[in-house]
Amino acid sequence: MNHPHPGSDPAWDPAEEPLAPAPSPALEAMLLLLEREPEWLAERPHRLFLRARAHPDLPQAVMQQTHRAEFDRLLASGFKPVLREEGLFDACLYLGTPQREENLANFGRGLLALRPGGLFLCAMPNDLGAARYEKILRQLAPLQVQFSKYHARVFGILLGPEVDRQVLADLAARGELRRSESTGFFTCPGIFGWEKIDEGSQLLARSLPEDLAGCGADLGAGYGYLAHQILLSRKLVARLDLFEAEELALQAARKNLQDLESSAAVGSHWHDVTTGIPPGQYDWIVMNPPFHQGHKRSLELGQRFVRLAAQGLRRDGVLYMVANRHLPYEAILGKVLGKVRALAVTPGFKVLSAWR
Repeated sequence: MNHPHPGSDPAWDPAEEPLAPAPSPALEAMLLLLEREPEWLAERPHRLFLRARAHPDLPQAVMQQTHRAEFDRLLASGFKPVLREEGLFDACLYLGTPQREENLANFGRGLLALRPGGLFLCAMPNDLGAARYEKILRQLAPLQVQFSKYHARVFGILLGPEVDRQVLADLAARGELRRSESTGFFTCPGIFGWEKIDEGSQLLARSLPEDLAGCGADLGAGYGYLAHQILLSRKLVARLDLFEAEELALQAARKNLQDLESSAAVGSHWHDVTTGIPPGQYDWIVMNPPFHQGHKRSLELGQRFVRLAAQGLRRDGVLYMVANRHLPYEAILGKVLGKVRALAVTPGFKVLSAWR
């Protein structure tokens, strides 16, 4: 199988502007604290920001981010973001995520990236369990920072001699790419749905036509489950392009596809699908579109996937998608493609096909 490494930029022009980012009360709370108490960073000039998000008031730091949309927003704001940090820092800032394992891994990772006496500062919305994570951090060292605002908490510790580095290493190891015992696929925290096989994707894989052939694309490919199922059982497929905004997921997908016995060429693209895909290239497209932006549901996000998938299809191409049963995708599918058919319906999901 051929696995081209994705370049830093797609070879086509974006079709649309990226969706506006969801607001981050946790980031606003962190920046307010640093404005009120600038001494926390004043004597710590070499800084790391894990899972950084763009903001006009950000302090200078090494901005680490593996999600393409956030990476591009940092670039547009004048920063030079990185996928992986290197070296040691005086301070590490971190915005918590909805995933427990990712947060614990980044606690260890961020603290291991500090020089002795360095500051680790985390900001997290209350509804993600900020108080619980504050308690976890307090078990590593005494809290030096506690601040609450905008329904979020900001809390931090210093890397002192009492911090057990083996505990930090064990925490950081929880974020490594590994084969899941429960699913058999390579995955890691930081990937959406990393610890399971998505029920909707399973239904979509079972519902695809047996004679699927030619050139296709998987939009929002995740760790590659759907691509794996297609290449495993649809031997007429000549090429499959994976588009995925989370670089961690793309790494996992390459691992999950590398040993398959398939003659199909596989392209992997670290790319924000909501800005567009190559127009008129594909005989078929499969997708399980996201419907969360930040922590809130957003039908607009899934509708954007549908519009851009329609542009990516050849004139006689077919879109196959799965969605939660209650989400009203039939209207937008009918508008941008014309013909819509339900291939499978369960109490929780529906698989739809659409074509011109």
